Amino acid sequence: VDVLNGPDGALYVIDMYRGLIQDEHYLTEELREQVLDRGLDTPIGLGRIWRVRYDGDDRAGSATVLGGADAQTLVAALKHDNGWVRDTAQRLLVGMKPKDIRPIAELARSDHRLGAMHALWTLEGLARLDRATVLAALASEDPAVQIQALRAGAGQLGSEDLVALSQHSVSERVATQLGFAMSPHSARVDVHQAAINLLHSHPQSVYLQSALVRAVQGNEVDFLPRLLASGAYSEQGQLQANLAGQLAVSAYRTLRPDLRSSEIGRAHV
Repeated sequence: VDVLNGPDGALYVIDMYRGLIQDEHYLTEELREQVLDRGLDTPIGLGRIWRVRYDGDDRAGSATVLGGADAQTLVAALKHDNGWVRDTAQRLLVGMKPKDIRPIAELARSDHRLGAMHALWTLEGLARLDRATVLAALASEDPAVQIQALRAGAGQLGSEDLVALSQHSVSERVATQLGFAMSPHSARVDVHQAAINLLHSHPQSVYLQSALVRAVQGNEVDFLPRLLASGAYSEQGQLQANLAGQLAVSAYRTLRPDLRSSEIGRAHV
């Protein structure tokens, strides 16, 4: 049913022990006779919880207790090796609403990979994440931190920030997240050019293409001519055609919301 990381670092597996799944896809008349004959409907409220641990490394009793911890302890726990501890510390900090957020902001700007990511989302949950902290995290050399900074703090960035970021050499994953972040600024010509720059840097990324199709939604008619005139994908004809097709379909959906999918497909062809 579920797999979860526990406070002691072990892996907990929730195992359903019942013969009948109460879902419309499984409750069919065809199987009714089998269910009744085999008594599959009788075990109720039963199951198992399996605790999976490293062989020879039983950490029972070593769980970190965070209930009642102060803000300083919780901020330190954002760097813990155990993801359950980090998640719990983040949740408790957001609920605590500490007045002094400087230690969290300092962690968000630090080079501690996991701590920085949790600190960013803690500040976002507190509605205290600011542009300076987002830009500091984006200056990290770790793509994972950059991605989380864009996800958590895209609303703090202006179009000029996104244009500046697009001029740096970034990984495909960071470029894709940057494409998503451009969505609120999709009408700006400089953002269109920034999107085209990203496409030049990662000409074969279907993920980046999908992100940018979404980013320019509502402004495809302005963006598409600029893309075609830019010479992007000059040696990637099929990819260019695919992207142009996606933009055309998106434009049809924006301009003609009354059209059905089949009609949009014919218009695309």
